[in-house]
Amino acid sequence: ESTEPMTERQTDASIATVLAALVILVVFFGLTEFRPMLAIIAVLPIVLVLLWILGTMTILGIPYNVVTALITALSIGIGVDYTIHIIHRFTEELEHGRGVAEATNRTLVTTGSALVGSALTTALGFSVLLFSPLVPFQQFGLVTAIVIVYALVAAIAVVPPMLVVWAAYHEWRVRMTAATETAAAPSGVDLEPTLQA
Repeated sequence: ESTEPMTERQTDASIATVLAALVILVVFFGLTEFRPMLAIIAVLPIVLVLLWILGTMTILGIPYNVVTALITALSIGIGVDYTIHIIHRFTEELEHGRGVAEATNRTLVTTGSALVGSALTTALGFSVLLFSPLVPFQQFGLVTAIVIVYALVAAIAVVPPMLVVWAAYHEWRVRMTAATETAAAPSGVDLEPTLQA
């Protein structure tokens, strides 16, 4: 019971970290890409990862204690890193004039495959803790390895469809803006000689 206040504080800190990450990424994508909505695509999958790992811990009977509560911080840190890599490569492909389908494919083939290798080796490294004589460390190693795999799945299976929807919406806005400007052009042309006169 003495660890419950610490666990609750860790939970509150995790929620605050997710919100802080969202705010930071809104500013980051707003300044670098001029597309702050990408922050939601970067953070939302991490929320899913947190839900997945808490559900997995319940199924496996792993208690949510001070040690395993640290997993939430790892989930946010690792997961956001993966999603940012995918988002950055996708937008980079679009900037090179590639279509949404080709940009998605190239992103998964290049950045996606690199993340798979990185995630699996990191998960394998934490799996070594399963051989620890201390049960809390065994649980920490197992849950961390699962979190890394979940973060990878979220990055390569959840983020790309969200990016496709985002890109389609962005293209729709561009077409609507172009259509509006075209419709307004004749009146602008008629007014121009009058204004010059």
